[in-house]
Amino acid sequence: MKKIPIFLFLLFFIASSISLAATKTFVKDYTYQAGEADSKISCRSISLEQVKRLLLEELGVFLIGETSVKNFQITKDEIITLSAGIVSAEIIDEKWDGKSYWLRAKIAADPDEVARSIDIIRKDETKTRELEGTKKKADEALKEIARLKKELQILKSGSIKVDKKQEQYNQAVKDLSATDWFDKGLALSRAWKSQLALEAFSKAIELSPAYYEAYYNRGVEYEGAKEYRRAITDFDKVIELYPTHKKVFYNRGDSYFKLGDYRKAAQDFETQLTSYRSNIDQPVTAYNCAISFYNAGEYNKAITYFDWAFALGYTHLDEMHFYRSASYYHLGDKQKARLDAQKACDLGFKKGCESALQISREVGSSDKGAATAQGGIGGGADRSGLCRSSSDCSGFGARNCGGSSLASCGEDGLCHCCQTVCRGSNCSCMPCGQCMTRDALCISGSCYWRMGGKTSE
Repeated sequence: MKKIPIFLFLLFFIASSISLAATKTFVKDYTYQAGEADSKISCRSISLEQVKRLLLEELGVFLIGETSVKNFQITKDEIITLSAGIVSAEIIDEKWDGKSYWLRAKIAADPDEVARSIDIIRKDETKTRELEGTKKKADEALKEIARLKKELQILKSGSIKVDKKQEQYNQAVKDLSATDWFDKGLALSRAWKSQLALEAFSKAIELSPAYYEAYYNRGVEYEGAKEYRRAITDFDKVIELYPTHKKVFYNRGDSYFKLGDYRKAAQDFETQLTSYRSNIDQPVTAYNCAISFYNAGEYNKAITYFDWAFALGYTHLDEMHFYRSASYYHLGDKQKARLDAQKACDLGFKKGCESALQISREVGSSDKGAATAQGGIGGGADRSGLCRSSSDCSGFGARNCGGSSLASCGEDGLCHCCQTVCRGSNCSCMPCGQCMTRDALCISGSCYWRMGGKTSE
């Protein structure tokens, strides 16, 4: 047998001690008195929910007193609600004697890690809404259980009314249990245990078939596992049960895109963008919508949403210029196609350089500085009178704007006069934040009139 060096053993011991020191364990007991309507399963479900609430309460108090959560400006109830999607209760021991159900459970977690997770979730509107909805669903189930339990104690056994009430009672218990499986699914998903999360969400759906949040989250897990058709089936169910869900059209569109069904993807991204503007990353959605329409061969619509993505500030300008160039090219507008291809090239997009060179040759351009993979087109405006940079607009500015420095080149390839602010005879361009008209262009931090002209005008 090989001996383990002492220093390695000490290193392992120290690392283990640090890990254990970071984890705090909370333990609670709960006893539930069974009624006439109860079975062992219903008693266990109710006991587990109650002991979980006691544990989350104790965890919440600890987080407020000992971690950064105290600086989040959220209530203890909100902390408890969000924590349910981060940690899970583990049953240590349980006993059932036919009349009462006793259960002991624990939560073991790193408080600082829980605090960091709470900080992330509280900024996610969809996740916060889901956890609040789950808490509300569990509260309603507990109230329904208490109400039906009292009614069943009064009614005589064997009647049709009792049988109906018993069915309602059993479903209320299932709904309660479904919320616990849903919370487990969220916690497992955050721990990157996708298969276990799928199983938990499936169990929640089995117990409560109208639980749209469980369908949505299972769909997200399927999407992450590249099972796009299963994901779409779950997203379809969410739309059927809750058509105003804030993110489901984006997710379904993403799944359709990855399956190559670009037209359906574009329709979903368009719905997401136009119906739920404040609830998803708008620039990304606009770009995804544009590229989906482009791949579907609907180039006019692609250009519309590329323009929208530009206006919303999507950051990958090189790709957008390139694909908008391709859209213009497919529509036969080679001048605009060349302008966008050149801008893509100037931003370092190699395919843009190649495209700009190809289009320049097709339109018979004699520009000596035609784009190459090593650099962009140089020099002044092309023969069409369109500008490539603000320096091309100096003559236009002197003729039309009152000064050579008061004109600039817009993305449309036209020179525009700026909105001026003057002190005596000294005039300068007005900053974007002070634009006098809604339809003003913002170029290099200054306001310009949208009505522009070519450099030769």
